[in-house]
This record gives sequence, C-alpha cells and structure tokens, in this order.
Amino acid sequence: MIDFAISRYASLRYRERDSNYQTSDAITGRSIIDPSSERLTVLFPPWHGGGFVYGALARRIKDSGSSVLSYTFHGDVLQPDVDTVLQSFTYIKDTITEDIDELNREHRYDAVDLVATSLGNVSLALVASEYGEFRNATMIVPGSNLARCMWEGSRTQDIRQQFEAQGLAVEDLDSSWDILAPKQYAEVFADKNVKIHISDSDTVIPAGFQQKWRLHYVKMPLI
Repeated sequence: MIDFAISRYASLRYRERDSNYQTSDAITGRSIIDPSSERLTVLFPPWHGGGFVYGALARRIKDSGSSVLSYTFHGDVLQPDVDTVLQSFTYIKDTITEDIDELNREHRYDAVDLVATSLGNVSLALVASEYGEFRNATMIVPGSNLARCMWEGSRTQDIRQQFEAQGLAVEDLDSSWDILAPKQYAEVFADKNVKIHISDSDTVIPAGFQQKWRLHYVKMPLI
C-alpha cells in the first residue's frame, strides 16, 4: 500500500526524458530537518519523488526525534541508457556518503539510520556499502535486482521496450547493472538492525523480487 500510494502520486508527475540531463543532475533536492538531534535518518526517495507521501514520511521521522536528511532524484536516473544509469547512481552514492560524513563530523550523531522507499532502496544499498557506520535500515518495498525489476515492473515497460529496440536482452542488462543490484550488498546488513516492508501484490516493484530480497534476511522482521 505504501509503494502504491507513492507510485500513484508520482505517475501523475511523469515527465518525458530531459535531453539535457547529465549525471550531476541526478540529485535535484536536498533537505535537512532539525540537524541538531541526537540521531540522523537519511531518507531515499522513490522514482519521481513520491510527493506528499514522501513528505509525510519525513515529518513522521522528524517527530520521532531524529534529524532528517532527505533527497529527491531526477526522474532520468532510470532511463534506457546503460552507462548513464550506472554513472547516475554512482554520483548519488558518492554525494550522499560525503553529505553524511560532513554532517556527522559537525553534529556527532549517536546513530545514523537509513530509510528508503521503492527505487530509493538501490541508493540505500549503495550508500550502506560505503558508509558502514549506519545502525538501522528500513526498506519499504525493496527489490533484489534493479535490472530485472525494471524489466518486469509495470511503470517501466517503456524503458524496457527502448532497451529491446537497442538489441539488449534482460541478461545483458542484468550483467551491466550487476553492481546496482541490492542483493550484491546483502552482507553489509548482516550485523545491522533491518526492517523490511514488502507487498505481495505490487507490480511496480514486482512482488517476486521483493520476496527474493527478503530471502536474504530470514532472521529479519517482516512487516
């Protein structure tokens, strides 16, 4: 239900690809709420932002007593260009990791937590692989594999068709985007407190890939 609400709102704001898009445009917004709290929560957005649902989540986290560092990403971080997608997510990983380091040096938080919805879980996993000092992670409808989720997801069939027009098969994309697949970073979460929220009926992030991600965490609480 959470992912449905987010994707439903975001789909109303869908834009055609930006012909001027560059990797450095990947992060379109950054907000820090109450930076002087004792803990920091980093919030990673779904594709195309998530709108009021995402904003409500940020406020709820803030009301729990945490500082909130939240982002919005350009819609073209996911597009029918293999290398641009790789470079976009690498830029996101490097930038957010640096932001966390800088804030933590300034405020010396007792804990840093990571929260992501939908596509944002790709960036969460990448940042977690670089910033191992995080304590907790909450993953809302995460998929195990970016390439295959995109290939089968209901909102990304136009991107799949454009890859097919380029002569690419899902196996090719899976290999090229292997380093973007959250399943590659499962060990990063092994000694962390992780909560996973999955949907049995989702078609945006296909439910089967949510279940595969869940299988990496049999001991983790399923919500």
